[in-house]
Amino acid sequence: MIQSLKYKLQSLITLSCLLCRDACQWPDRLCRGCIDSLPRIQHACMLCSEPLPHRDDGHLCGTCQKQGRTFDSCTSAFLYQPPVSDMLQRLKYHDQLAFAHPLASLLANTLQTHYRAEPLPEVILPIPLHRTRLLQRGYNQSTVLARHLSRHMMIPTDHRLLKRERATQPQLALTTHQRRQNVRGTFTCKTPGYHHVALLDDIVTTGATVEELSRLLKRHGVKHVDIWCVARTPPG
Repeated sequence: MIQSLKYKLQSLITLSCLLCRDACQWPDRLCRGCIDSLPRIQHACMLCSEPLPHRDDGHLCGTCQKQGRTFDSCTSAFLYQPPVSDMLQRLKYHDQLAFAHPLASLLANTLQTHYRAEPLPEVILPIPLHRTRLLQRGYNQSTVLARHLSRHMMIPTDHRLLKRERATQPQLALTTHQRRQNVRGTFTCKTPGYHHVALLDDIVTTGATVEELSRLLKRHGVKHVDIWCVARTPPG
């Protein structure tokens, strides 16, 4: 009874949209107009979710056709373009954690459609930050997103299994080859005890980080690694 009353009261709370400041209902924090305008991926590689200019016969990008991937699937909610890119930047670098809930909620909607006929992973593993960067930032944006997503998907989060042992150069200005070299041997893993996991990151670009972690997890006995991300960068 108390819980039912709580939800009724919350549904009446009107807040300002985080993007346009128009009215929106709790707990969305985004109005329907802004949600409908977010950049969604129309055609994507069926393995790594890289956006494609048009749907081709194999539904695979060039990289997946040539060399495959260490992970088994990748699901992304959006293209990394404004305003999603702005929201993630504000979450990641400007302490605006209010964006985590709507982004996780929208990713959950995408995942629920994707896994309608597929088994869900046993656990969500946020991409770890090195302790130095964690102290500088004060939080790991992937862990914050994972906590919200865990409630939506009814899947536990394990933020202790993976550890980033070495601080790496920021990936932004590096080539694909340099990114792979940059993250090689960076992570360690405790004995997982899981068969099917989801690696959660805010953004996937070349996939170097999630590839490295997928390789590590499979060496430790995980059979199936799915990648979940809020946004996927366009090729190029």
